[in-house]
Parts: sequence; C-alpha cells; structure tokens
Amino acid sequence: MRDGAGRLRTVQVKISQMVHGAQPVTVATVWDTSANKEKERWLKYTATHDALTGLPNRSVLHHELPRMLALAERLEQHLVVVCLHIERLGRLNETLGQHAADLVLREVSERLGFLVRRYDTVARSGSDHFSIVGLVREPQPGALVLDPVRAAGRGRDRGGGRLSRTAHLHSRAHVR
Repeated sequence: MRDGAGRLRTVQVKISQMVHGAQPVTVATVWDTSANKEKERWLKYTATHDALTGLPNRSVLHHELPRMLALAERLEQHLVVVCLHIERLGRLNETLGQHAADLVLREVSERLGFLVRRYDTVARSGSDHFSIVGLVREPQPGALVLDPVRAAGRGRDRGGGRLSRTAHLHSRAHVR
C-alpha cells in the first residue's frame, strides 16, 4: 500500500464481519506496520553486526563457517580462515584512552574491508580480534590475506602520532 506521498508502506489488514442493525457489514481495519518492520531490520542488524566497526560479528562468522565449508567442498576449493589479533590494544586503551583504541579498531576494519576480495567475509570476532574467511583454489593462505594484513597493520598518522607504535597486528591462517 502507498501513503499520501507515494511511499510504499507495510500494512496489516484485519477483515471482520459484523451486523449493524439487521444488515451484515464487512469491516476492514488497516494498520501501518512499516515502523515495526524497520525496527525489526535494525534489531537484526544490531544483533549481527559490531556497533563500533559495522562489520559482521562472531555470530555471523559461526553461521557462515559451515556454509562456506560446504561451498568449498562443492567447488573443490579450500576454506581459509585468518585470525587477526591486535596486540596491546588494552595498553593503548589505558594510556591514550578508549577513543584511540576505537580509532585503531575502526581503521583496521576499514582497511580490511577495502583490501580483501568482495566475496570474502571480514568479521570482528572479539574485542581485539578480526577474522577473514574466504575460498581459494590452492591451499596458500597468503593468496587471500598476506597483503591485506600487511597493509592493515601499517601505521598512519592520525594527528597524535603513529598508532602502530602502540598496537600491532598479528595473524594466523588456517586452511582446510
């Protein structure tokens, strides 16, 4: 159904029969449920994505892994899972504040998002952990992530010094 401005709206309709006087009458009640649908979408998004980085969270990762493994087997490819850990992020948080630590997390997530292939999954899997999941034809994890990990770990001046002097990015790849 469209509203007065022509926007498509989600509605719920209830039709009931009643008698008015001696005449049977059909009554249709229409509720605009668009706001509820938008709230449902927002709740689903917040349940499956990290609030700070916007990346899929650990629950999405756990949901995707079996699906990706089955896809790898069907396509006769290998599943690569790369686990990234930002060392000393807690120390950064204590010395320069939460804002600095959040800046590092956002920067790493942004760089990883730009550097991996569009069909790979990048997720924030813990407070200072990221995961990359993808398929490769040859079991060489470097084909998927070595350059992105190096690029994501390079320091960048953000007005207060190079953040990489305090936080370091380490990775471990698992191939199946």
